[in-house]
Amino acid sequence: MKIAMLGTGIMGFPMARRLAEKGLQVSAWNRTKAKAAPLAAYGVRLAPTPADAVAGADVIATCLTDAEALRSVLLARDGILEAAPGVLIMDFSTSSPEATRVLAEAAAARGRSPWIDCPVSGGPSAAASGSLVAFCGGNAADMATVDPVLKALTRRFTHMGPSGSGQGAKLCNQLIVSATMIAISEAVTLAHAFGIDPARLPAALAGGYADSLPLQIFGPRMAAETLEPRISEVATMLKDVREVASEGRQEGLSLRLAETLELIYSTAETKGFGGDDLAILPRLSQPARRPDTSRFADKILSAT
Repeated sequence: MKIAMLGTGIMGFPMARRLAEKGLQVSAWNRTKAKAAPLAAYGVRLAPTPADAVAGADVIATCLTDAEALRSVLLARDGILEAAPGVLIMDFSTSSPEATRVLAEAAAARGRSPWIDCPVSGGPSAAASGSLVAFCGGNAADMATVDPVLKALTRRFTHMGPSGSGQGAKLCNQLIVSATMIAISEAVTLAHAFGIDPARLPAALAGGYADSLPLQIFGPRMAAETLEPRISEVATMLKDVREVASEGRQEGLSLRLAETLELIYSTAETKGFGGDDLAILPRLSQPARRPDTSRFADKILSAT
């Protein structure tokens, strides 16, 4: 099977490499060419344009920043709908259900191209090992076409319903994940305040109600403030949280946690952390000065 991968960033790069390692023929394009260049060592054909990347492809996979980036690649004069009409588009990007439905309809109308929205969860390490979790939306009959791709990249994939359903499931996922990241970051800061080595928290909490995959991956990174190599990005999480909050408002829902998370991640971006790994989040809760505990001590002593 020939796969065109458009977008080789934090997630797209290990996905393209994994597909090549599993024996699929992969061509790749990225707006910043240097990010895709190392894929050549894995047998990936590097393409100068999206149109060149999709030439002869059986499946076009996209892993781009947002719906606008995807729209520009699809609908440009030399876009992929003109270059490869009728080829199934498998979108790994995270965007809104509505934007996905609009783009899927445009693909069907202008290029006769089937569409599967297929956002994933698990991060770059899961992409590299083929253990992602995927949420798929689209025509159930088209799932058979992308089966080899999904089996190479995921440990589990679920067809959630028609176009946009995969994106809806991913936004539910991101609401939970974004909240968990803030909780972990504040727990790391709190541990410091208690004189506890926060690096011990992941092992200490393992198997309990507070345990999670994000805790085991990001707990050590936050404790040590390991920002490189980046395996996530504050700006990307902010984009997703904004989408969750926006969808909630459009549906007339009272998603108080989503609204709060939007504010917290916006604050992180305002502080200049937008391009940083999520491991930087504990800085948001660090005190500007050490609090005066003498009043509390005096109160306890006077009570005795």
